[in-house]
Amino acid sequence: MGAKRGDSLYLSILITGCFPLCLGTGIFISWYWLGDDRWILAGFATIAIGLFCFLAATLALASWFRQAREKGLLPTRACWVRVGLAFAILLANFPAAAWYLYKGYDILFRYTVSVTNNSSQPIEMVKVVFVHGSTPTEYDLGTVEPGNSLRNHLRFEGEGHVDYVLRFDGEEQTGSLFGYVTSGLKGVSVALVLQPDGTIQCHREDR
Repeated sequence: MGAKRGDSLYLSILITGCFPLCLGTGIFISWYWLGDDRWILAGFATIAIGLFCFLAATLALASWFRQAREKGLLPTRACWVRVGLAFAILLANFPAAAWYLYKGYDILFRYTVSVTNNSSQPIEMVKVVFVHGSTPTEYDLGTVEPGNSLRNHLRFEGEGHVDYVLRFDGEEQTGSLFGYVTSGLKGVSVALVLQPDGTIQCHREDR
């Protein structure tokens, strides 16, 4: 194995190690911003591609190291440094894939509530009530000053329906926020808007 051939092989190993990491990152960003669930399938395909690249690159790295040592193309220390660098890149794919899976699951199954106050009165209380079983679970989201808004991400364990409670100008108004939720059901985003005339608009948002 000549020096140039050895360098080409080593460069190919580095590229093979970086490829699934870069591909997975691009797919995650595309899914996050575009919201197309077909990117999820592409993400799982990337995991399979990454495993293949890891095995292929590991075998190639072992072959490169053996031949570099036998033919004395590099000092022993330099060989170990290069092996360590390449293997670190290969191993970096696993925590990256785990993080993307975790964040993807969190984003996919969370429910998002945004509240906008277009009135001249402050919203004194924003509460989300998850009605499941005999004891509802309440989430206090805080207050919203005129002209401001808030946004919260929620997760619901179990099944039931979700209502909202808004208190402003000394009165409380309630309504349905999410008609039906259950664990494992894809989350949605809902916006509540308090209009200047005191009416509340509730509409679904695209992620």
